[in-house]
Amino acid sequence: MGRVELNDSFFNRLGFLPGVESVTREAATRALQRARSAAPVRTGEYQRGIVLERHDTAHRVVYRVVATARHSMVVESRTGTLARSVR
Repeated sequence: MGRVELNDSFFNRLGFLPGVESVTREAATRALQRARSAAPVRTGEYQRGIVLERHDTAHRVVYRVVATARHSMVVESRTGTLARSVR
C-alpha cells in the first residue's frame, strides 16, 4: 500500500472557514434551544443562564452550550438538561 500524505495547512485552516463555523454554530444553537426549552424553571435564572460561548482552539472554532447560573451544577446533576440537549 502507498503512503497517504495529508495537507496539514489545509486541515488547520478548515475549522476556521466561515461555512464550517456556520454549520458548527447552527448545531450548537439547536442544542441551546433544546436545553432552554427543557430547563426546569423555578425562578428562571437557570434557564436564562444557558448561553452559547465561542472558543477558538488551535485547529477550529468551537461553540459550547453552557449554564452560567450560580446553581447550574446542582440543577445539571439532578436533571442532565445540557447533556440531553446534545443527543
